[in-house]
Amino acid sequence: MAAQLVEDSARWAQDMGLTVLNTVIPGMTTAGGVSGLGPYLDYDAGAEAAQLTSDFVEWSFALEAVSHRGTTRSRQEDFPILVQRLLGALQHPQARMGAGDPLSRALTDLWWRVEELHPSAVHSWSARVRNHIVARWWEYQCRSRLSIPPFGHYVTRRRAGVAALCVLTLPRHPGLHPGPWAVPTVRRLALAAVDVIGLDHDVALYPLSLRSGPFAANAVNCIEMREGHPWDVAVYQTVRRRDEIMVAFVKGCELLAAENDTAVRSLSLRLQDCVSGHIAWLRRTGLPRLPVRNQRAAQASDDW
Repeated sequence: MAAQLVEDSARWAQDMGLTVLNTVIPGMTTAGGVSGLGPYLDYDAGAEAAQLTSDFVEWSFALEAVSHRGTTRSRQEDFPILVQRLLGALQHPQARMGAGDPLSRALTDLWWRVEELHPSAVHSWSARVRNHIVARWWEYQCRSRLSIPPFGHYVTRRRAGVAALCVLTLPRHPGLHPGPWAVPTVRRLALAAVDVIGLDHDVALYPLSLRSGPFAANAVNCIEMREGHPWDVAVYQTVRRRDEIMVAFVKGCELLAAENDTAVRSLSLRLQDCVSGHIAWLRRTGLPRLPVRNQRAAQASDDW
């Protein structure tokens, strides 16, 4: 699988209009068991678990959409109130059934389904989702205050906003232990996967962020605004930094492939499915290509 990640590295870059030849990932064929929502669905876990994952990801997309709408002046109070309701629903799911707004009700329903299918993971899943909501709140604050964080700070905070991290908290099969997350190498590999997914997502969505103004929460914007690069150079800087993380991820996968622990090897394969599936999913979404680079950017970045 790790070799496949490298072999198919340029496909998504070409789809996006990038001319980088040494990109380690973007774009790969669909991995076995990965379809539709790519990085998130695992049909080997059973239909009910796959449906739970799909519904959570759709919930996450809805939360992101609401956070963007909340930055308009007429609705600036709505999203902070929603965040408090969601955090309350996570803390007291028993008291929230049938009450509140649709997102809060949906989150309560998801909590009960996780509790039923993955009782050993419900607390860790709840903690991840809480961080996920807080990350959306942080991004909302950046947009509403017209502030752009430094790249490193953004990537660190953005990790919690990637839905895959919540999904990966759940065990592969219902009723099993969540997995070997306490192993430092596994945790670093998971964070690398999440960083790759987050940065690829930002590059893919950057053409849309160009239309929404200069203060969209996006890794490319962080490099552009905080480091003073033209937008096209900032895109390639983002891809280059993501590639560095991807190299470390592939090496980590190869290292864990030699482990005797079956659970560790299984999680490593699941992370690879997650990354390759995310790229396959992005390629299916029909997002707009990046605008053509200008000559100055090409000359400034010819080592990419």
